[in-house]
Amino acid sequence: MEPLMALPTSHDSSYNLQADPLIVGTMISGLHEAGIDYREIKSFKEFHANLKKAGKALGKKNSKKYNQFVGDGFEVFGEYYINSNMFTNTCRLEKFTPITALGIVDHGVDGVAFNTVTKKWATIQFKFKGNPKDRVDNNDDHISNFYRQSVKDFSLGVDDEDHMVIITSAQDLSENLNDYTHFICWHDLITTTVNMDNFWTSFWDACERRYMDTMSSRQSISEFVLYPHQQLVYR
Repeated sequence: MEPLMALPTSHDSSYNLQADPLIVGTMISGLHEAGIDYREIKSFKEFHANLKKAGKALGKKNSKKYNQFVGDGFEVFGEYYINSNMFTNTCRLEKFTPITALGIVDHGVDGVAFNTVTKKWATIQFKFKGNPKDRVDNNDDHISNFYRQSVKDFSLGVDDEDHMVIITSAQDLSENLNDYTHFICWHDLITTTVNMDNFWTSFWDACERRYMDTMSSRQSISEFVLYPHQQLVYR
């Protein structure tokens, strides 16, 4: 299977994240507490490396805390990647909505998005891989859960894998996932977001806006530490 390839469009976006503000707040504070100025992250390769670094500061690699942190962070990135509308030509997706915003329990599906080519809704699964040389595997990565929920809760047909989209930091999908023809992998995320400072600036802007929703949700402000430039804006 060949990964998707297309050039990003050049327009910017002021999209507001729908992800749970506590998840975004945890990502922002986790990066900060690991000594990372996220505003200096301007490529997916840097984002991936620093997400792992911050995750390891919370718990050993592949521990529950680590997996939760990197997985949630990747989903926040993925939501903005789709809904910024900067890469619609690449991902062929728009109007992503997290499954939590739909009031449905996540049993494998992370959200839904509109396929701009087929004009149909698709289910989305984000799969973070710490090693980009890995492949997403049907058995090891429990893709069957994604498939079953797509059919059961979202009424996709049993042979409708082209509307079950996997977005991953791995290099590719394994051969046992050949039926999944619409996917976005490491190379796509690297090539589309490089030299795209406007994307990274607007992404971190959106994260900070959602981060502040964490504060307004009556969470203890002592749980989160702002950078000086954020304090000037939000204090």
